[in-house]
Amino acid sequence: MKSARRTLLSALAMVCLLVATTTACLKDDAGTGTYVSATADPRPYEQWLAARADIPADLALPGKFLTVAGHDAAKGPGRVLRYRLEVEDGIDIDARYLARAVHETLNDPRSWGGGRGTIALERVSSGDSSFTVTLASTGTVNSWCAKDDLDTGEQRVSCNVASTRRVMLNAWRWSAGSPTYGDDLANYRRMLVNHEVGHRLGHFHETCERSGALAPVMMQQTLTLVTGAATCVANPWPYP
Repeated sequence: MKSARRTLLSALAMVCLLVATTTACLKDDAGTGTYVSATADPRPYEQWLAARADIPADLALPGKFLTVAGHDAAKGPGRVLRYRLEVEDGIDIDARYLARAVHETLNDPRSWGGGRGTIALERVSSGDSSFTVTLASTGTVNSWCAKDDLDTGEQRVSCNVASTRRVMLNAWRWSAGSPTYGDDLANYRRMLVNHEVGHRLGHFHETCERSGALAPVMMQQTLTLVTGAATCVANPWPYP
């Protein structure tokens, strides 16, 4: 029953994306202010993207979301979908770098908005948008994912809350990665973004079909690279 409900909610979210970016078929839970980084990270971007951060695994903040200011244009030739980027108040992260990481990931030539699909992705901080990528504490992610009967608590994972506009990214996972990616934090973070936004775009979980093959981005790579006797290679891209 829960699986059927999640499938229905995913279908509803996809219909909302297809109808128009301005549709109000999902509640717009916009952030209540602008996110301001406590300090700008002094490291070069690529070094920041590859480095671990200090965010507690079981952090549970109050759930106030703040919008990352700025605008990043769509790059692909397809139909434009607009998204917002929000961070839970109390998480300290360089907002410029986070926005760059999310947008460059989604618009990479190997990704959903990079020209090989039918959509292009534009980041906005005001006005109409189709969905909101949200970096939040474990406690808050668990609360939001539970709205769709998704249990993310035990494994501290992320989710797409299809009954709302939020794509929830677990900030601890963003900071620490997973054993499947080892020290490759940059590609883990790309996979995390592409996997959860992939759900928002209507894609479901996939499995490893052949040992040595690249894992589908919609495989639950945070947890495993193995399906049965087959072991795949970590892969953050929809179209590698």
